[in-house]
Amino acid sequence: MKDIFEHLINLKLDDEDFKEMEVSEVEKARVKTKLKQSIGKKQSHNMSKQSTRKKWGYGIGAAVLAFGLLVASSMVSPAMATVLSSIPGISSIFSYLGDSGQKNVSELDLTEVVEQSKTVNGITISLGEIFYDGTRFNISYSIVSEKPIPERYIEIAGYTIDKQMVQGGIGIKDIIETPTERVGFLQFDQFWKEKPQPEDLNLELAFKGQSGEQWSFTTAVTKQNNKEIDIGHSEKRGDFRFTVNKVILGPSGLLLSYEARSWEIGHLEMFLQFRVVDSSGKELKILEGGVTDGDGKIVYEPINDTVDELTITPFIELPKEKADMKIYENKNYKFNSFNVKIPR
Repeated sequence: MKDIFEHLINLKLDDEDFKEMEVSEVEKARVKTKLKQSIGKKQSHNMSKQSTRKKWGYGIGAAVLAFGLLVASSMVSPAMATVLSSIPGISSIFSYLGDSGQKNVSELDLTEVVEQSKTVNGITISLGEIFYDGTRFNISYSIVSEKPIPERYIEIAGYTIDKQMVQGGIGIKDIIETPTERVGFLQFDQFWKEKPQPEDLNLELAFKGQSGEQWSFTTAVTKQNNKEIDIGHSEKRGDFRFTVNKVILGPSGLLLSYEARSWEIGHLEMFLQFRVVDSSGKELKILEGGVTDGDGKIVYEPINDTVDELTITPFIELPKEKADMKIYENKNYKFNSFNVKIPR
């Protein structure tokens, strides 16, 4: 049986496969070249890595790597989708499709492989890798169906941690979406509030289809190391106040947790943002996050080992167009920047 990388390198794509893609002949050639180069590099990297863990990927219908190279084009023909779905698998969704933090933990070999699949009524749901360290709790997944999947047909029925129901939902981030396939990440947005976070846990997760189908999974999860820095920075302006509780540093990102409340006007806490700049002057990109009932978290890209200080600037970012914006007049408060030392 051919190795996946040999299969990809030898894959022949005809011009008809691009018939419905609005790209030039130059772009067609460029995509083919980049695909072969990327696979060749990944094959070389995997041979030298000598990892004892088998990365998940076999059994996913979507050709995630090829789609990653084609992501700049929003129009993919049915012929191209068929060609891509015929590729037997990929080595890592975290590595190929993740953000900078997810790619980092994959390269460091810190993800845990689940490699579980369930098929019900011709629809197969697979869990790939998990990463959990107190800053993020992410799972890669795929859905592959024999027939087109109606919009919002499948939802998360619920999940438990160590047999206990957990408050807070799961964010679903689809990276690839075709009529018969979904590939992306599950983001456990509210689990970070659990105190203390368990070092080892048992996750039970269920998906539910509109026709009553259910796909259930159970897997053990181990927490990776992180570094917590208590902050306790509070500010108050008029009827609005907030407190930055802590910063948590990990290989998948930097988490900033805070509480924000406003009483006289509605939901001003929804518009509170934080600009984070490291000691080299680099502004960190936001990877995920949000606020629920005044409790917020924002995850930024991970910092490198040379960073010894962060400058954090809170600010209010009001939407430019909103019918009830009059209630926010004169509420665009200015706040003080503050510094956070990174212990080594």
